[in-house]
Amino acid sequence: MLNVSALRMLHAVASSGSIAGAAAALGYTPSAVSQQLASLERAIQVRVLERGPRSVRLSDAGVRLAAHAEAVLAKLAEAEADMRAFAGLQTGTATLALFPSAMRALAATILLNAAKALPGITMHIEEFEPAVALSALQDGAVDCALVYDFADKQLEPPRSIQLKVIGSDPFRLCVSANDSLVKTAPVAEHLLTTRPWIADGPPPAESCFALRLLSQRGHEVTVAARSEDAAAVHALVAAGIGVALLPSMAIDTRNHNIAALPLSDPPPPRRIIFAYRKPSAEYAILAMVGPIIRNAARQRLSADSCG
Repeated sequence: MLNVSALRMLHAVASSGSIAGAAAALGYTPSAVSQQLASLERAIQVRVLERGPRSVRLSDAGVRLAAHAEAVLAKLAEAEADMRAFAGLQTGTATLALFPSAMRALAATILLNAAKALPGITMHIEEFEPAVALSALQDGAVDCALVYDFADKQLEPPRSIQLKVIGSDPFRLCVSANDSLVKTAPVAEHLLTTRPWIADGPPPAESCFALRLLSQRGHEVTVAARSEDAAAVHALVAAGIGVALLPSMAIDTRNHNIAALPLSDPPPPRRIIFAYRKPSAEYAILAMVGPIIRNAARQRLSADSCG
């Protein structure tokens, strides 16, 4: 008879690509995972792993069984959610991954609202960039995540991850409050080359959305500084060193030395996305905290769109 624990380990190996990754995700030692999978092979009399000198991969049979394991785990999660809901249980923990600007803009609201609406659930938040958040989600290190992508660089999640678009985060041109561009808003595109730029990312230029966009539109600009630290970008813009194109959620609205201006020909907004693992999509705690997370994000996005 198939062992659910072994199926869970096989699914983790399929998701992570290694026994070590599966062990880390599930909290076991690699030796324990290997032993469970060996026991599984003896039980079904089929080899599920192809073992090499330094690595393992799923056999054809292992791939087929891992697909069954994903379906089985999904049904178990649904059953657990149904029983928790039936029993009225509202206790447990939930770990959320937020990207940096969402951490600054939303973390306090999410934690306060969750504590008020769901006192029996302990919320924990980690800060990850989208790609790392999806990896952590796939490995089981977090339960859900808020991530983002761009119109020209959309996320391609693993098969086990479900994405739901929450809304759009429009871009604004951030300039010193004393800059003459403030009087010209919305700012015409040809004026974007008249100021030096603060790039919010390391080289190459493609890593910064603004520079990638300007390059695609045929513009060449001078880069005065680069920084991945939001506070540094804000300080440089406020001092008049350069301008920056930032999504609204990333802009510190409390900094009155910065003006956030609309563009006459704005780029497509970045998408804000709620991500979770498919097998746990109906997990009771996630079903309860999910609306709190999504509502906090939607309210901020609505305010930014009107600003």
